[in-house]
Amino acid sequence: MKSSARFMTHLPVSIDGSNNALQLISLLLRDPTGAAATNCIECSTPADIYRLVADQSLAMVSSMDDSYAKGWAELGITRGCIKRPVMTKPYAATLYSCKQYISEWLHDEMDRRRAAGLSLPFDDVWAPSMWLARMVHRTIDQVVPGVAALMKWLQQVSDLCVEHETAVSWTAPSGFWVRQYYPKWRKEEVRCAIGPKVRVHSMNIEDNAMSKRANRNAITANFVHALDSSLMVWATNRSHDLHGIDVFSWIHDQAATLAPNVGIMQSEIRESAIEMFSMDILGGFKTEIDALLPSGVSVPPPPEQGDFDLSLLRSAQYFFA
Repeated sequence: MKSSARFMTHLPVSIDGSNNALQLISLLLRDPTGAAATNCIECSTPADIYRLVADQSLAMVSSMDDSYAKGWAELGITRGCIKRPVMTKPYAATLYSCKQYISEWLHDEMDRRRAAGLSLPFDDVWAPSMWLARMVHRTIDQVVPGVAALMKWLQQVSDLCVEHETAVSWTAPSGFWVRQYYPKWRKEEVRCAIGPKVRVHSMNIEDNAMSKRANRNAITANFVHALDSSLMVWATNRSHDLHGIDVFSWIHDQAATLAPNVGIMQSEIRESAIEMFSMDILGGFKTEIDALLPSGVSVPPPPEQGDFDLSLLRSAQYFFA
């Protein structure tokens, strides 16, 4: 490799987005706070949103006069404790699932402290985990305020569509048509007599109605996945059309190509994001949904955009790294 420029490499090198769902939402809403926290700007060292949320959560509970707060201040709130709650929040993860993730971490940490002969700040796992889950959700909304605003709006859109029995359908920035339709299901029992034996089987039968809960729980995740897949298509096409790169691998926000082309692909992902988010994505989404609803019915205006300058992405070396 050192002696010849003719060396042929077949080694794929991968790069990842920095909590890509939060990146995409921050860019969509031009949120400067979320953009800075997710490496959408130039920085000397990578921003770590998991560490940021952990540190801010710990600072919040350390200032509170509460038995759970004192216990968590003694135990410490680590990056590992809150990573999954932060990672899944943009996908409409519930407070209960956040509590589950924290309780799994807390259970392991309590076992570790017990084995080491250290004091235990809590008598149980469930209650302190739920208490911290509420604090973590509050901190996430402070660090990336656009997430809560977008989730609330998309769920309002979903509820309105369900109310009028209309599937949520829109065109992703890539041109791909997306249709979300989650029906209600009912259980029916089927009794089968085979000789002297009777077997009872339970079957799920689709009902002729939409599920409000299932649709509102899924809309944010589906919307974000439409964005990340569009960025994938956009960056792949640019890399191929402009540079002739024809070796790619994508898994959500993980991109891979051959080693000599990694720098080019990083640059094209950033350029693709600038082009894509310069579009009025939310305005187009609203227009398409309004056209599906009955005359006189319209979804509320989308969340307001901030003042983040998308051109700053060009120098964001850790956007995909």
